[in-house]
Amino acid sequence: MDEKRTIMDELLTQARIYLDEKVGMVIKNVEEDEDFLDFCSRCGKPLKEIYERPEELTSGPNDFGLVVFKCEKCTLFHAFWIEPYAYDPTFLNPAKEDEHLGGRIVEPPQWKYRGKPQWGEGKQPRFSKETAKAYERTVSQQDLSKKLKITIQDKCAEMRSTGLSVEIINLAREKVLNYLRNNTVTSKQLVKLFAAAIYESSHGEHLCVGRHRRRGEKISERQLEKIFGVTRKTIRKWRKRLLHSIGNPHP
Repeated sequence: MDEKRTIMDELLTQARIYLDEKVGMVIKNVEEDEDFLDFCSRCGKPLKEIYERPEELTSGPNDFGLVVFKCEKCTLFHAFWIEPYAYDPTFLNPAKEDEHLGGRIVEPPQWKYRGKPQWGEGKQPRFSKETAKAYERTVSQQDLSKKLKITIQDKCAEMRSTGLSVEIINLAREKVLNYLRNNTVTSKQLVKLFAAAIYESSHGEHLCVGRHRRRGEKISERQLEKIFGVTRKTIRKWRKRLLHSIGNPHP
């Protein structure tokens, strides 16, 4: 009841949505990579999203996201607490890294020069929290950039077959890279983000003055769903995040 009351209070204060205490509500925890339930668990009818916790309320490392849906037939509410993604810190800990890889030999990172202690030898260098975070961010961005390049190469033919131009695909790539400069995503989330960026780039007002969008360049959510295996609801969710990151949270 306390958890339900917390959600009801947030709906009222953040979105001016009042719920009676007697309404039915299903509350679940999901990971950030998971897609939300599309249909009501009671009657099987489609759900309508009525609230998503604003980005500014989920900026901390331990802050959960919150999305609330309503079934318009049986009026059952579905609330999802979204667990924030946290990178596995084992790569900063040689002992854990070696254990994690099952004893395989691990190439020392670039800060291990000749004559310096290797794994298990001497004292492990101390990193400040700021250095560790910066290192983690750099490694993550490098890996994601490679993943993005591979994704574009794999899906380029399918995207082009829908009528998308190379300019649109490159524009979507730039949107994703700009997003990654200030945000962290997983490899699975990167595909969802890129699909959303393709949609936004093909529909947004981005073309230069004097140019006209070529016929057929607007790709649909259904086409993107088929190409990337990402649901339309997920594409809309990541489009919101993408627009919010560039200062335009309301498409």
